[in-house]
Amino acid sequence: MKIKTITCHDVYNYGASLQAYALMKYLESKGHDVQIIDYKPDYLCARYSFWYIDSKSRYRKSCDRNKLIHLLFALAKYPSRHKTIARKRPFDKFKDKYLKITNCRYESNEELKIDAPRADLFITGSDQVWNTAMQNGKDPAFYLDFVPKGAVRASYAASFGISDIEKGYELFAQKMLHKLNYISVRETTGLKILESLEVKGGTQVLDPVFLLTREEWSSIIKKEIKEKYLLVYDFLHDPVIEEAAIRIAKEKGWKIYSINDYLPLIYADKNISDAGPVQFMELINSCQLFISNSFHGTVFSIIFEKEFYVFNIKTLNNNSRMIDFLSLLNLSNRHVSSQEQINLTESIDYTKVRKMVNANLVNSYSYLDKVLEKK
Repeated sequence: MKIKTITCHDVYNYGASLQAYALMKYLESKGHDVQIIDYKPDYLCARYSFWYIDSKSRYRKSCDRNKLIHLLFALAKYPSRHKTIARKRPFDKFKDKYLKITNCRYESNEELKIDAPRADLFITGSDQVWNTAMQNGKDPAFYLDFVPKGAVRASYAASFGISDIEKGYELFAQKMLHKLNYISVRETTGLKILESLEVKGGTQVLDPVFLLTREEWSSIIKKEIKEKYLLVYDFLHDPVIEEAAIRIAKEKGWKIYSINDYLPLIYADKNISDAGPVQFMELINSCQLFISNSFHGTVFSIIFEKEFYVFNIKTLNNNSRMIDFLSLLNLSNRHVSSQEQINLTESIDYTKVRKMVNANLVNSYSYLDKVLEKK
């Protein structure tokens, strides 16, 4: 069967890259011809352009009116943007090596409708493709609006990311979702949203990265780090995480390693600002403890059976996905808001966690089997 998936696959985000690979790889293991649609609308990739200027910038109107001012603005920003090239390079390498992407690139739902890729089955998801607080959740393409008649439309582990649909977008989401033949979501909250929209038949499944075994992920990892360290992935520079990391590292005699999206953490002994998806997994796999506010960082700490604690993302209203996920595996005590809640004498019983993951995977595999059997 020819299958096309659509997701946020190329946005220089660890979870986005790894979940896109996992779903593709699993479907291939079932004997299917799978490609990821190279969908890159302006709102997802414009910020990586030399000419990018944020819509909220006080210089935006001046740049729009005068090309010379725009050029000077871009040149002034170039040194800081140039620093991100080292981080982008391993992501591009991962994409080129591991992701099978359509030859044709699309930048809008309209372009997809005009020259839709051919497939028997189209799958949207995972990640926050239906988060209406973001532009992708308002984009008909991520609801498979472009798919021609006769093809099967399904979602896999699609996430709304938030507890409620943005006001004013309820009818839009309802209309789009009713076009799907099969619907699965990642969070319990997602099922509640489907119910509120009167969309029936929704199934809860695990994130795509769980479709591959620990051994399959380990086969990609190239090295093991011998030094004992606490790993921090904090893209908000949360002072509470800083306090916890410093205290624990001092108490245990560990180094502090930090994975950085852009800016380094001053308190870290080692800052890694050029990690791609593979090194991201390597760093988690070798650490003694992982502290973060990252959903997929938490997921991979569970896959590699590491001790971890995860903090809320304070600036965004998308903590429901973390709360639902940890509750599903009876790990809610690992979701903390202060360092006082961290108990280093209490280890995670991964024998129990494995059983709960496997029990939920049964439902995930069953859902995909049902979708794949549809001709």
